[in-house]
Amino acid sequence: MIISIWNIRGFNKPIKHSAVLNFHRENKVDILGVLETRVKSNKARKVLRTSFNRYSAYCNYNKHNNGRIWLLWNPMTTKVDILEEHAQVVQCNVKHLVTGMSYYFSVVYGSNNDGIRKALWSSMTQDCGPDDLTGSGCDFTWFNKHEAATRVYSKLDSILVNSNWAQQFTQTTAHFLSPGISDHSPAMLSFHDNDMPKRSFKFLNAWLDHPDFSKIVVENWKGNIQGNPMFRLMSKLRNVKHGLRKLHTDHFANINQRVRDKREELAQCFQCLKSSATSAVLIEQEQTLSK
Repeated sequence: MIISIWNIRGFNKPIKHSAVLNFHRENKVDILGVLETRVKSNKARKVLRTSFNRYSAYCNYNKHNNGRIWLLWNPMTTKVDILEEHAQVVQCNVKHLVTGMSYYFSVVYGSNNDGIRKALWSSMTQDCGPDDLTGSGCDFTWFNKHEAATRVYSKLDSILVNSNWAQQFTQTTAHFLSPGISDHSPAMLSFHDNDMPKRSFKFLNAWLDHPDFSKIVVENWKGNIQGNPMFRLMSKLRNVKHGLRKLHTDHFANINQRVRDKREELAQCFQCLKSSATSAVLIEQEQTLSK
């Protein structure tokens, strides 16, 4: 089971929707808190409907007009009951439908106002006494994306657990990945390997841009197949699938591996920046790989 939090620093652009979807799928995330969306309430429904229609979602627009906190979860593996919401925090009860494990989960995005933020942390500290869960990955979870002379790093993101959590979930670990399209690192809390079933066929949106895509679909669909309507439908779909698999083999083979290689290069770049934070060469490399 995987929990994740990511301050995305603006969530209006489709490229960021795709990045979050890829992150969600590749890491088999069960529930994801997306922070600092900057999406107005009148646009949120469209974003969720077009990009995240396979996920259940909750946004705290009732408490803040910018929807500072979004929750996205996989309804096939996770059940979420919202217990309380504020402008800075959404508290919920989460049940993992595969293992039956349940826990309380709070997603916090503190206010820029010192007094308001301190009041929140004071209240949470009194209620549950959280401690910072030791993590791995990026030492600094935020950077300003400036050039070498003005580059700044800081640890702004944390995963906090209380003593009850530490006693009940002894194998949980925190990991902070490279920021990618954001200026904040996504934070992941893992219970154990989440072995979700894999699909035998996946549709790649990149196929739509290939000049032969429509021709392949039409030619494989229009075959004269005998039998009842359901048999004809399934046969046509199977023929189209075979045609698209050949298209993939001929023109898109290993594209996912190439994307993973680039992301690994970016992650290695951030590792190098940990010891050479103002290196102009590394910063130029990071900016090129982040595009």
